[in-house]
Amino acid sequence: MRKNAAKSGASISAIDAGGFILNLDGKEYRLDFSVYPWFEYCSIREMLDVRSDAYGVYWDEAGIELERKSLEKPEEYPLKMAIDKWFEERRRKAASILGRMITPEKSRASRLNGRKGGRPRRKAAVTLS
Repeated sequence: MRKNAAKSGASISAIDAGGFILNLDGKEYRLDFSVYPWFEYCSIREMLDVRSDAYGVYWDEAGIELERKSLEKPEEYPLKMAIDKWFEERRRKAASILGRMITPEKSRASRLNGRKGGRPRRKAAVTLS
């Protein structure tokens, strides 16, 4: 059992090609990728990083939240976020993280810009009156 399961009461016990088993407060729930499509695109690490409280189950790193009631009767809880919108959120998060990374190429470009007086200025748009 994962260390976070003792704290939150939630853990993942099995993952296969069609879905996974969520253990929540002593009960097992089968979450199929066809019903919960976001999980199909998560890494194993993102799926295993699960926590819960009295109201829901949360995969913080993946940006997924499910109400506890929706696990019992998923047909009564239609998808709140389309898979395309979820992908867009993940893309933004990844771009933000990658943009903050310091690479040798970025450092070199920054030094070169510093020698030239800083970041190049954008050219002002010419307006005709």
